[in-house]
Amino acid sequence: MSQMTREEFPVHFGRQAFGPRDTARAGDVWRAAQDAAVAASAARGWPPSRYRTECCAFVIRGIRGFHDGEVRFGDVVTARTWVSAFRREMFSSRRVDLFVEGRRVFSGVQEWVHVAMPGMSIARASPELAASFGVADGAAWMEPEWPELSPREPSDAMEFQAWHVVMDPLDHMNHPAYVDVADEVVARVLASEGEAPSAWAPVAEDVVWRSAIRGGDLVTGAVLASQRDGTTGWWRVELRVGERRVAEVRLARRRVG
Repeated sequence: MSQMTREEFPVHFGRQAFGPRDTARAGDVWRAAQDAAVAASAARGWPPSRYRTECCAFVIRGIRGFHDGEVRFGDVVTARTWVSAFRREMFSSRRVDLFVEGRRVFSGVQEWVHVAMPGMSIARASPELAASFGVADGAAWMEPEWPELSPREPSDAMEFQAWHVVMDPLDHMNHPAYVDVADEVVARVLASEGEAPSAWAPVAEDVVWRSAIRGGDLVTGAVLASQRDGTTGWWRVELRVGERRVAEVRLARRRVG
């Protein structure tokens, strides 16, 4: 496996990425991190078209990250990224940090698994693909602190049918959208408590996937546990399709408004 250095790429936040405070939503921050991962892969000779030709892909199995600040409309954002681990030629950990004028505003880790297509069965990467990615040393990762959360009855469930027209190139809901859904579940809880959801800024996310959401699936999201401490809140959200557990999402948010 080749030696890899940290790489930098500009990332763009479109106008639709910003909420009422003109700050980027957490899901769109993760979209920028995904764009950086795609750019880094393409720079190593593996753009999306080549994965399709080679009948393989990397799919996400977990993300976790924290926000040092917020991206505001008009900010020029740079991503710094590197592969921090590549295990058994199947499991890749990629770090993505986002900067505005040299100031870090976000740090995240994406856990990817290599799969064979069609079918998305876990498989070893080809020697050529594995040789294209090296592991680089980088800044130490500081795990966000998550307090013990108080269980709650999942009575604040949100139900929706996944749109067919927003499926990603692998024909399932793209992973930042799960952050969007969990944020909406929490937003509805906050609104029911008389809070303005847009007044809560992202602090941290931790998502673990069990299966995928596909077009037409009837999805239920509910808060299973939460904790509030002054201006900071933590929530654990579960997403299901029928009896099938899809993802578990932990969110930390801070009231700024």
